[in-house]
Amino acid sequence: MNNKKGLVKYLILALLIFVLFVIGINAYSNVLKNKLTNQVRVTLSEVAYQNKMVVESQISEQRNLVQELALVLNSEETLINDHVLEIVKKIYEAGDYKNIGIVTPEKTVYISSNSEFTIEEKDYFENLEDKESLIILDNDTINNQYSIFISEPVTSNDGGKGCLFFSYDLKLLVSKLSIPSFNGEGYTYIVDSNGNKILNSNNKNSFSNFTNIFDAMLEVDKNNLETVNTLKEKIKNKEEGIVTFSNETNKDMYYLPLNINDWYILTVVPSTTINSTYNSIMLMTLIFTICIVTLLLVLLSIIIITNYIKNKKLYNLIYVDPITKGYSFAKFSDEIILRGNNNKKKALIALDINNFKLVNTLFGYEESNKILKKITNIIDNECSIYGFSTRKMADHYLIYYEYVNDENLLKFIEKIYNSICNLRILNSDYVLVPSMGIYTFNKLNESIDNLENKAIVAWKNIKNDNYTYYGLFDDKILNTMVDNKKILDKLIKAIENDKLEIHYQPKYDTISRKIVGAEALLRFRDNHGHMISPGIFIPIAEESGFITVIDNYVFEKVCIDINKLKEKNIETVPISINLSRKKLEEGNFVKDYLKIIKENKISVSDIEIEITEGTILADNKSIKHSVKELKKAGFNILVDDFGTGYSSISTLKDLDIDEIKVDRSFITDNSEKSKEIVKYVFNLATALKVKTTAEGVETKEQYDMLKKLNCNTIQGYYFSKVITLIELEILLERNK
Repeated sequence: MNNKKGLVKYLILALLIFVLFVIGINAYSNVLKNKLTNQVRVTLSEVAYQNKMVVESQISEQRNLVQELALVLNSEETLINDHVLEIVKKIYEAGDYKNIGIVTPEKTVYISSNSEFTIEEKDYFENLEDKESLIILDNDTINNQYSIFISEPVTSNDGGKGCLFFSYDLKLLVSKLSIPSFNGEGYTYIVDSNGNKILNSNNKNSFSNFTNIFDAMLEVDKNNLETVNTLKEKIKNKEEGIVTFSNETNKDMYYLPLNINDWYILTVVPSTTINSTYNSIMLMTLIFTICIVTLLLVLLSIIIITNYIKNKKLYNLIYVDPITKGYSFAKFSDEIILRGNNNKKKALIALDINNFKLVNTLFGYEESNKILKKITNIIDNECSIYGFSTRKMADHYLIYYEYVNDENLLKFIEKIYNSICNLRILNSDYVLVPSMGIYTFNKLNESIDNLENKAIVAWKNIKNDNYTYYGLFDDKILNTMVDNKKILDKLIKAIENDKLEIHYQPKYDTISRKIVGAEALLRFRDNHGHMISPGIFIPIAEESGFITVIDNYVFEKVCIDINKLKEKNIETVPISINLSRKKLEEGNFVKDYLKIIKENKISVSDIEIEITEGTILADNKSIKHSVKELKKAGFNILVDDFGTGYSSISTLKDLDIDEIKVDRSFITDNSEKSKEIVKYVFNLATALKVKTTAEGVETKEQYDMLKKLNCNTIQGYYFSKVITLIELEILLERNK
């Protein structure tokens, strides 16, 4: 069924590709043709302007020369003399001119070819006596050729009036406009505002011989009438633009006025230029596209053939747990979304196998994986049609279950618990113990992550309880979370506003009974001045990670306090500061601490670092590196709560430490066993030359015992309670 659906899907895809191909080719064709048309028309206008510049530049150059020579003649005594004729002859010989001539007041014409005649003999020159410059095109009766005449009126010093004229060979101008354009298909005419020919093109595609451009266009095709009328109107209004007319084939004409008389320059290109380029590009595009589509269809065929295998692998990769063969978390999430909004009661259960790492260690990963698969089978069998599960990671499972009532849910939980406990590993007596956190809901009104988090919170709430294997998420847990968040927010704000307090508990020398050190302790008051126990806010800070900020805060404040004492010339004692596990794991902070010490003008010997036994014994490279860096910087390392961890005595000799602080639980316990342990610890510390401090000393009896055991320093209410900086200052003054 899935294969058929897949085949239909790919056939639809193939059809879609074909339709998109047709639509794309059609759209591309239209866009290409429009762009080519615009490009040709832009190029056509550019060629027209270029031709205009050529004509105007050529005429302007000759006009300037005529005007310059006219200025020379205006300074002559007479209009005709040998000097003038010599100048005219030199200019004639130096340029491409048909003739250069001067018309005298007597109507006599002197020309550069050493000829002279009267205007009456040559009708054409009647126009050359106008008072202003003239540019005309007509048959040169001197040479019986069509020429351009440029004239300029002149007046000699003796008052003689006449005009100077240049006769310019029309063929030279035609040759300058015969520069190939559009692969030799383009050509140019010059006409006047009435369409009369001024200049024809020698291009084979142009009108071979015409007198008037309008008549020529109508003569070749009567259908050009509308175009001719449009062109007449545009030229009359001295406008520029493009028209299309027919002359065997369609042609585009760009009309552009010249700044010479009423002349217009007409640049023509066959419309087939566009079609030729368009057809060539479209053919190449079509061939290329057909190749691409063919290739796509081949690839599509290959995909269809291999679809089943690939889909199966992909499905397994995304939706199947590789170890248990059950649902992956992605599949689990999809199923919840599908079923999460029905009207049944629902539960999301987080299940964890207690100390499963030990199973890996004792029986190996292969056997552990078999156990995980069996656990999946147990859960899914118990769920039946009412739920499903996934192994989120390691030995952590999530279960979705729909139930009728609370009794039904608890029976389900109990069955899973008992079934897992009854599993046996390689016929051993090892018992697997699961613990579960349960979050119940009716509608899927929150994210799956939120459901999971609440189930995990319920699980964490009972994971250390040996008598309970499941916990329900309820308002109490939620309220605890809210309260903890409020405390954390207050703590953050207190640090931002510098409202936390640093108190000190002095350490006394056992023999001299003088203060030899002190431990810095953080105190936190709420907005109402009520003290919040460190046993409350420190675990919250540790869980959130904010403890590292507290570590930095305390370190800096203690350095400031020591500096204050030194500025008063009070002899200070080393102050020990507790560093958290997270701070030591963070690393790269020792340089910052040394900078703070330097800024407060104190020394490393003024500060000692306290690290709990559980932290310093952890098999953690980051922690070990941080301790090494602290020692390298010169800090004394004190092990706090010594004796509460495992293998304390056996590892004492391997620790690079300066002092151990024996936990108060050993001091306050009056049993003989505790006394023997304390005695052994102090003797061992003495042998290893490690200083010792006893915490929580409250009675004279405890003090006397510790004195006999050669304990170096005492810390506890027997000598002093926790005090403020001012009280510490007073004690240090007395300490002298």
